[in-house]
Amino acid sequence: MNHYSWEEIWKLHQLPKLKTLILSGNPLQDIFYKDPMSEVDTCNCPWCRWDHSTGLEDLVFEVEEEDLENDSGHAANVNVGSESATGDQLVDCKPCGLESISWSNPFPALKALCISETSINAWQHVEELSKFPHLHSVRMKGIQLLSTADVTEEDRRKLSIACLPTISNLNGSSISETERDKAERHCLTYFSDKESKPAVFQVLQEKHGQLTPLADVDIGYGFQEWAKLKFIHKANIVHEANMHVVEPVGTLRLYISKKLFLPLRSFRMWHRASGASHKEGLMEDLEELFLDSLPMSRFNFLDGDEIFIDDI
Repeated sequence: MNHYSWEEIWKLHQLPKLKTLILSGNPLQDIFYKDPMSEVDTCNCPWCRWDHSTGLEDLVFEVEEEDLENDSGHAANVNVGSESATGDQLVDCKPCGLESISWSNPFPALKALCISETSINAWQHVEELSKFPHLHSVRMKGIQLLSTADVTEEDRRKLSIACLPTISNLNGSSISETERDKAERHCLTYFSDKESKPAVFQVLQEKHGQLTPLADVDIGYGFQEWAKLKFIHKANIVHEANMHVVEPVGTLRLYISKKLFLPLRSFRMWHRASGASHKEGLMEDLEELFLDSLPMSRFNFLDGDEIFIDDI
């Protein structure tokens, strides 16, 4: 389907079995998630005192705390929190004439959404995805927002993860806690000197604090075009080889697949900077090689480094 406006897409929001929505290639420019209560009529009678800014839990609390008697001393007929045949919440208030108003969360079953190659161009629209109640998988490659020349593919993923706190899978790859933590810190650094910041920036700043500026680092230090790597599978060194580390990570995956007779997508790869050539204090724990298109040089492979191979 081709749509220019999210208003058209929103018409699908009450489909109870809609689990996957693919909008790739559409000239879509915005995304929003409406509060279902904002579309319900107002009820301001003296018994239930409910309007669209009051949630169901608040309404239940108020009704339980009130005597609910009208001026003539008769109890008002107010029913709260019952369910319709479809599972929607219902409110009946006979004194003011508000009868059988129902609502449910929009897109109640949506779990996967694809907005790749769309015209989304503001972080506020990306952040709206976190409001969808059951959405956990998002694909958003090639959107206009992330087409900036000064942002690498790795940076795009980090910034996207930081602005999608409730999403567990991005562009087909799961998000680990370690990756999310790094992404959030990168987001704070990236936007620290930007005039326009996403709303999540303040939330992340409260979580991680004020990060110190990045130190100047000689990125050419110790660079090797070729590196002798150790391959570790099931706790054993199974192979050693000189690898051309300017090649993409996908080349490394293909090499391992052929050498160890493993299906191409049946394993995950992790890098540990264990070689003696690394600067003291810069050695890190295992870092997953999750993006096949990145050059291996992004991970600073040096002689003696180890590649851990985990079966999926």
